[in-house]
This record gives sequence, structure tokens and C-alpha cells, in this order.
Amino acid sequence: MNLLAEETSPYLLQHKDNPVHWHAWNDAAWERAKSEQKLVLVSIGYSACHWCHVMEHEVFEDFECAELMNMHFVCIKVDREERPDVDSWYMDAVHLMGSQGGWPLNVFTLPDGRPLFGGTYFPKSKWIDTLEKLMHAFITRRIWMSTPLNLWTLCSNCMRKLILRWQPITRFKTSIILLKHGRNIGTQSMAG
Repeated sequence: MNLLAEETSPYLLQHKDNPVHWHAWNDAAWERAKSEQKLVLVSIGYSACHWCHVMEHEVFEDFECAELMNMHFVCIKVDREERPDVDSWYMDAVHLMGSQGGWPLNVFTLPDGRPLFGGTYFPKSKWIDTLEKLMHAFITRRIWMSTPLNLWTLCSNCMRKLILRWQPITRFKTSIILLKHGRNIGTQSMAG
């Protein structure tokens, strides 16, 4: 069910009739993601954004896209004019991932709010491809996490060591973002 009809933001109200089951940015959305163990889509935009309207028409009003989104993701819509803190945090994350920022800003996160992947405008075919790849990667991760040896931890530790050894710029960028936004990168620091 789309939960934006009771919101006051003009941007959120523009999306109230989408077949996507949008949540506003709130604790209930994050609790749902945690309890259902689903990835989260945080989609950020504003009323006067041309590409936000294009993506809404091509993707968020499309029933095929909405079905995939509703089944496998908790979808949160954010008005950047009302929540500049959320916009800034996820924009910085997308930049650190090596992508260009802009709006609409679409960031996929773990159920605790940590960003995995993000970008701006996606045409329908690329959007569906992205949803399917992230969905399959997350399901594979859950399978790995449930194995006795916890293969995900082993792989993560190996990758972390490689990154720390070969990518000193990544450590520098991470330090900057932690200084800018504080050590608590969970959703509590951005909520409310």
C-alpha cells in the first residue's frame, strides 16, 4: 500500500497514486525493512525536478516495475527540500561509490540504512535490470550468511584488506564522510 496520501510535502503527494508501495522517511519504514529483511530503496527528489517527473512516469507509474519493487524492497520517498540531511548523506555516499549525483537520487541500502548502490535517473530497462541484480545479490548474501562458515564474512574481510592495501584514497574519503556526518551512520542519526 502506498502510504504517501497523508503527507504534506508537494513532492511526496505527487507520488501518492503510484502503484509503488511508498513510505515516507520514518522509523516504521526502517523497522519494516529490518523485520522483513529486505533491501531499501531511498528515492530522493523535489517538485520542480524534471528528471524526477520523467522517472516517475517511466518507472514508478509502471506496474511491472512496481511489482518488483513492492515484492523485494521497502521503498522510501524523500523530499530533499524537507530532508536536506538525508539528501546530503546519500549524495555523499553515491559520490564515494564513484557515481555522479543529481536528482532523482536513488540509493539502495541494507535494512539498517547503509548504502550499497546508487545513481540518478534510470530508464525502465536499466531499472528492472538493477532491481533484479540487487535482489539476486542480496538473496545470495543471505544464503552465504546462513552457512556454518559464514562465507560472506570471509569474503568481506578479504575485500576489506585488499581495499585498505590498494586504495588509500578510499580510507581518506571514508574519513571525510565520517567527520562530516558523525560516527553514527545508522538511520537514527538522520531520523526525525
